[in-house]
Amino acid sequence: MTTLAKNAQLAANYQAVCDHLAHADPNDFDSQIPPTFISCDAEQNSIVCSFDVKQSFGNPNGTMHGGLIAAMIDSAQGSTIAAICGLDTRIVTVSLQISYLQPTLVGQPLFVRVRLQQAGGHIAYCSAEAWQQEGKIAATTSAVYHITRGGKQQ
Repeated sequence: MTTLAKNAQLAANYQAVCDHLAHADPNDFDSQIPPTFISCDAEQNSIVCSFDVKQSFGNPNGTMHGGLIAAMIDSAQGSTIAAICGLDTRIVTVSLQISYLQPTLVGQPLFVRVRLQQAGGHIAYCSAEAWQQEGKIAATTSAVYHITRGGKQQ
């Protein structure tokens, strides 16, 4: 398969995940922060997406609550795993380490670049970086996920 075809397939898979999250039960947390696909690089197992940073996500200083930044990055990483490993893959966060490097402002989109570093039998390793302005990283993460292919949790 050509690189172009691999990127097209990865983009289609990620868009299917985004569509599923956007149309899930409105009471599900992930449906409240669906990612928007921006780009991908299948050769690098990397996807860039964005999230709307609503006013309600902020604190009195006009910056985003750190827990929501972590939730968005976690959602982006899980969506990337599903797009790469299969849409029927069940993903559970094992650990998520986040470093906040600068404030994230409400009212501006948050961009996240995820790289799936390795996916084995039941474990996947991801890293990500988030920013609002190009060249100014707001947060970085490394994470471990438990994955079950075929849709059923063990």
